[in-house]
Amino acid sequence: MDWTARRCSTSYRLPMQDDPNDDRLFTHLLTILSVSAAMVGACLTAVGIIGVFKVLKRFETICDDLMAADSFLFLATAVLCFVGLRTPLRKWCRAVVLAVDVLFCFALVLMAAVCGVFVWLVI
Repeated sequence: MDWTARRCSTSYRLPMQDDPNDDRLFTHLLTILSVSAAMVGACLTAVGIIGVFKVLKRFETICDDLMAADSFLFLATAVLCFVGLRTPLRKWCRAVVLAVDVLFCFALVLMAAVCGVFVWLVI
C-alpha cells in the first residue's frame, strides 16, 4: 500500500489513537481542554464579583487584574490542548502536553492565591 492509500485509509482517526497510551493522553488533553475553558469563564465571573466588591467596599485591589491575567493563562492552556489534540507528531505532542500541564497547574495555583488574598482583604 502506498503512502496516499495509507493516509486516506486512516484519515478518519485522530493522530493519537494508535497506541493505548495515546488514548490516555487524548483523554487527558480533552479533559484539560474542557476544564480550562470553563476556568476562563470562572475567572471572568470572579473579575465581575471583585469589581462589585470594589465599588461597595470602596477599596482598591490588584486581584481583579491578576484574575484577568489568570483567565489568559487558562485560555493559553485551552489553545495548547487543542494544538496537542490536532498534531500528528508524537514527540512534539508530548512536549505540548508537558507545557499544558505546567501552565494549567500554574494557573490553578495563581487562582487559589488570588482568591485567598481577596478573601483576606474583604473579611
